[in-house]
Amino acid sequence: MNLKAKILLFVTVFSLAIIPDTALAGSGAVALTKADASCDDPGTTNIYIDCGNGTVTDNRTGLTWLKNVGCLTMSGGNAWAGKLTWNEATIEAHNLSHGTCGLTDNSRPGDWRMATMDEWTAMMLDGLAMACMGPALTDAVGNKCHSEAPIFTNFCDGIDNGSIYWSSTSVTGTDNTHARVIDIFDASTTTVLKTTSRCLWPVRLSQGEIE
Repeated sequence: MNLKAKILLFVTVFSLAIIPDTALAGSGAVALTKADASCDDPGTTNIYIDCGNGTVTDNRTGLTWLKNVGCLTMSGGNAWAGKLTWNEATIEAHNLSHGTCGLTDNSRPGDWRMATMDEWTAMMLDGLAMACMGPALTDAVGNKCHSEAPIFTNFCDGIDNGSIYWSSTSVTGTDNTHARVIDIFDASTTTVLKTTSRCLWPVRLSQGEIE
């Protein structure tokens, strides 16, 4: 079994252990795709790669995350004022594109979206293993906690559930009124009404420099 297959197997088992709702809709599978051609280093063992275009690629999964985390959520520096409902967050993520939030990746509306709970689980995996908190992420290399050597910037954290982020995962049996969220401070998860306001951190599949 190759390394990516082992990671996928571990993520699957881990996600089942931490997500109490067994009936989740739209959770999807973790996309194990190639990292962006523009920032891919075949020899690197780093967990995160700063692509230099406003994005950071997770080298474990190939997913690309917005580097300026709180760009679409922060409002005048107030972490609470700009938070979004689930529907608002879905629209804001969809509309994100080149020229916004420091992006120079040629992305277009529709390339970005909210992460699924499976993708959030994979994102937090190594940080949890190292007992990292605030956020539960590692640095780029993967041998320190993110708080010691940050690679992402402008987290939507602060008062009133400031570190809680939407996933795209709706919960079945709730008339599509609830979705899963994750607190990136400690990677704890829960279910909330989609009409409540939480933070947004967009993600996309790695596609290199989009033509």
